[in-house]
Amino acid sequence: MAAALTTPQALLDRIYGYDSGDIKELLQRCLESASVQLAAMIQSESFDRVAAAKDLFVIRDADLSFMGRIMDLRLRRGFVDEDTTPVVIRCGGTMDLSAEDPLPTGVYRVDKEAGFVSIDWLALTDVTGCRRLTDQVIEVTYDAGLNTKTGDIGKEYIGVPDWLKEAALIKGREIYQLTNPAKDKVATDVSVNLHQLIEPHLRAKPHYLIPE
Repeated sequence: MAAALTTPQALLDRIYGYDSGDIKELLQRCLESASVQLAAMIQSESFDRVAAAKDLFVIRDADLSFMGRIMDLRLRRGFVDEDTTPVVIRCGGTMDLSAEDPLPTGVYRVDKEAGFVSIDWLALTDVTGCRRLTDQVIEVTYDAGLNTKTGDIGKEYIGVPDWLKEAALIKGREIYQLTNPAKDKVATDVSVNLHQLIEPHLRAKPHYLIPE
């Protein structure tokens, strides 16, 4: 069950501009729906917290045709948490890489919010001694997602960046308007276009590998 990316009170203030009565439970449901839809829009499985997620990538000939020195891997989820548990990356010729040593951190970097791992494949071949990348398997183990707390009405994500809170307000208001078109006494017009707001945060690059 998704949580809310901002508070029902914040959405209430955005829609009405004053205390309009007890509709916060409804607004909580709207915000939860907004969380699911926004995760899909930025191409993430969800914002929910997951520990020790494991993504496997297989390098194929077609991948090498567009790959420069940097090989980008898009994880299934964004908001990677390296503060609690370091990202662990292994590489080898089989799907079971448990016996392989983790790659040194100098070989790759992690875009934590976007959930991308960028690997310097020249450094990778130096470390592994493997000169043929085709059919090599890369395993990324990581913690990701947002922690939650119990708010006044329901679960709320914590540590949400400002742009995502604003996106939740826009999408939550949109969902509320669809379900209650006659009740939306909007006091403040929202000038920010949702797609313009989230476009810089889409989990996309010109070329990248996705998990198997």
